[in-house]
Formats: sequence, C-alpha cells, structure tokens
Amino acid sequence: MLKSQNSDNICNSLIRFWKTAGIPDFLSFWGSLKKPNAVGKIIHLCFFFGITPVFIPVKEPWRNGIVAHFNNTMQKAILNSGYYISLDDV
Repeated sequence: MLKSQNSDNICNSLIRFWKTAGIPDFLSFWGSLKKPNAVGKIIHLCFFFGITPVFIPVKEPWRNGIVAHFNNTMQKAILNSGYYISLDDV
C-alpha cells in the first residue's frame, strides 16, 4: 500500500512488486498533466530496467479502462483455470 502518491513512493513500490512478480516489458500509465513534456522519476526507472513506458493519450481516458479490462480478464483466466497452482506454474 502506498503511503502517498509521490514519485519516490511509487518507484519504491514498483521495485518491491517487481522483485516478487518480475520486471515487465511494458508499463502503461498517464503522463503528468502539470508537466506533460517532463521525463520524471518513474519514466527514468522504466528506462533503467529496460521497460517500455506506454502512455495513455491525453483526452482518451477510456484507454485506461481498456488496459484495466484486459488485465482483469487475464487475471481471471489465469487464476480460475485450475491449471496454475503456483507462481512458478504461471
């Protein structure tokens, strides 16, 4: 759980999660509305680990829903399949 949504806490939480789940190929998120052309800590962290940041376009918030729906569908398919007993099986 995040103490706050500042970039340091988010980066630390991502690193802790990646230690458990593995480093992803892509990370999808919104950029900064205040500084849309800035390359922040989270983007630098992605580049450091070789992760491709995928940005949800401005004024297209439904794309976040599409990503969330895909993730939810995959999670249900994997967890409800009965085939995968452990994380190693996945």
